[in-house]
Amino acid sequence: MKLKININFLEKYLAYLVNDFEYKRMTEKYKKIDVEYKRITENLKEYDLMADVDDQRFHHFRSTVNHKLS
Repeated sequence: MKLKININFLEKYLAYLVNDFEYKRMTEKYKKIDVEYKRITENLKEYDLMADVDDQRFHHFRSTVNHKLS
């Protein structure tokens, strides 16, 4: 009887340890993914701002060329 109780306790404790380890591993993985996501979105925001400036330059250039041709 005592042996069965100890085995049940050990099984539960082992399951707890495995779940805790898995939780910590997944948490670290998600933190890395979150950091990577933030880095990529920052780069995209910078690229988008640069694209907006290029678009404005293009439209300004096009409008001056069109006026000269008319």
